[in-house]
Amino acid sequence: MSGTRTRYRQEYLYGLRFAVSLAEHGTDSDEQFSEQRTTYVEPAVEPLTYPDLMEALAKLPKDNRDVIQQLFFCGRTEAEVAWSLSLSQRGVSKRKQAALRLLRKLLQEK
Repeated sequence: MSGTRTRYRQEYLYGLRFAVSLAEHGTDSDEQFSEQRTTYVEPAVEPLTYPDLMEALAKLPKDNRDVIQQLFFCGRTEAEVAWSLSLSQRGVSKRKQAALRLLRKLLQEK
């Protein structure tokens, strides 16, 4: 029964995301949705460079930096990182959010 409820929630959320994306683009079918092209717009501010990002990453606490590196540079999932660091997935998620907030703050100061 639990598996059935989980599958229902997954299907419901997929349908909800799909319906919202269609409503935003004003289309009636996925064929029309795939035919629409998005246009690239130049950012109003100069984008940050990789050295800026690496400098900001170096300023992070070691535990947060490890989580960010494993998630984004090694391509691991939160569950995999949690297992390797002997944490819960929720703990990894909290560290990731804290690290991203700190990174955002450091990069905005540039």
